[in-house]
Amino acid sequence: MPFSNSFFRGAGDPLMIIEWLLSKHKELGEAPIVVVDPSYIHLISTEGLTPSYDMLPTFFEPRSFDQLIDFVTNPLMALLAFLRAGYGYGRLIAVVNPCSLVSQGDLLRDITDGNYLVIIPLIGSECDEVINTLSRFGVHYQVINYDPGNPLNSLRDLLGIANSRGIIILRILMDSLGKYVFKVVDEYCDNCGDCLRINCPAIQLDKKPVINANACVGCGICQLVCLRGAIVEIKVS
Repeated sequence: MPFSNSFFRGAGDPLMIIEWLLSKHKELGEAPIVVVDPSYIHLISTEGLTPSYDMLPTFFEPRSFDQLIDFVTNPLMALLAFLRAGYGYGRLIAVVNPCSLVSQGDLLRDITDGNYLVIIPLIGSECDEVINTLSRFGVHYQVINYDPGNPLNSLRDLLGIANSRGIIILRILMDSLGKYVFKVVDEYCDNCGDCLRINCPAIQLDKKPVINANACVGCGICQLVCLRGAIVEIKVS
């Protein structure tokens, strides 16, 4: 069951945060296998991709964040299949829809120790019963909070996800959502294109990137991506 919240369907999609985190870690040379829940398939573009016949994952520099995804299928079942097959060439990363996980709690019993990371995006209180599901099956998990109003202050905890093992709940705090919009400061922007790679509908290119304040939901992902400090937040009056 896909999320109904509009925050997930447009600018500020938490999958953009996850893809950015994984891309940051891939810069260190890791080539994990990434499996994404089918409910997110409409967010994934295959434009520019060519078939790969390599038996083992290899490192490459992605041209866009959606190229980090290897499989779109039931992530828990795929994770179990890899673990049971004794896959040992790198980390397994599964992005799981919490609404789907609520009805698949029995699969958690079979997940044993291994080199894997399960990321569960949790937006506000939507499908937050997944926490009770994890507790009921005795599954250990860690909660990482992302505050859209203070994206840079969330940076240390967010980057910790990329190096983690086990099950992580990425909780998107909703209280400050919409209280800020973001703006590109031209004098600091060198047209590197990092903010364009997240495919946010609020960001357009006009000689330099421009953020449409009317379309910006204030998620702050663009500020996380910008390494030049060229994106600043503005409080909505």
